[in-house]
Amino acid sequence: MERHSQRLFRIVFVGLLISTSAVFADPTVLATVNGRPISVNDVQGDLFLNQLPEHATPEQRRATIERLIDRELIRGFLTRRKVVAHEDDVERQVQAIKRLLEAKNEGYEETLAKVGLTEESLRDYLALPIAWSQHVGTVLTESRIAEEWKQSGSHFDGTKVTASHIVRIVPKDAPDSDWQDAESLLERVRADVVAGRLTFAEAAQENSQSPSGKLGGSLGEFEYFGRIAESISRIAFHLPSGEISEPVRTPFGVHLIRVEKRTPGDLSLEDVRPQLIEQITKELWDDQVARERKSARIEVH
Repeated sequence: MERHSQRLFRIVFVGLLISTSAVFADPTVLATVNGRPISVNDVQGDLFLNQLPEHATPEQRRATIERLIDRELIRGFLTRRKVVAHEDDVERQVQAIKRLLEAKNEGYEETLAKVGLTEESLRDYLALPIAWSQHVGTVLTESRIAEEWKQSGSHFDGTKVTASHIVRIVPKDAPDSDWQDAESLLERVRADVVAGRLTFAEAAQENSQSPSGKLGGSLGEFEYFGRIAESISRIAFHLPSGEISEPVRTPFGVHLIRVEKRTPGDLSLEDVRPQLIEQITKELWDDQVARERKSARIEVH
């Protein structure tokens, strides 16, 4: 997480140098989490720090508010646990930012002002992932790492699958009846393919609403992370070669996925240990957020 924060702020502050209009002055409260406000300032700042447009879509703004709610929940959890980011770690990141700005002939205070940040808010933003990493360091055991490797080692060891899919596109905000209609159609398509009445490629050409349908639904060869959305690779990596999934929902719509070939990777746990720990850290974050949300007082205005 600390390395991630450093990378993020290097990217962000390079972006600052060509953007001078991001001044977030509207303090309107958009949500509260256990009485603590999330303001327009917070949303605008988070959009900028995540390299999203200042004039974001309603969907992007909703996602940003949810992300800030998650951060506030984790902040509260860490406060209860009395976990405080080591000041020297925060200071190292601040100094790295100052050096980057100096190399670009940009003033530190001036640049913060351009994007509506203060010294305090910058340090606060940097401190949260550092504190979370400190917490993870106290709870992450070798047995948890070994179990994660056993369950999902193929996600990290260079394993590749060759797969195809058929998708019926359904907007996220569509009524559930639209999702059910897409699922029913793909259930019938799957039955036809399994019965041998047509091949998967033929079914894709006739029914898929993805450009890949013209290619028989081919997604090519891919690793778990990277070229293919994780919502699809997650299904593909757990399918035996030659099998077709049941209809599955993703953010894009409803899919049938077929794996043609699996090529095992040859990287060891020690080769990918940092990436595996980063994934576990994210899972622990998501799990804790889910627990916190059960009892939190959250109001979105």
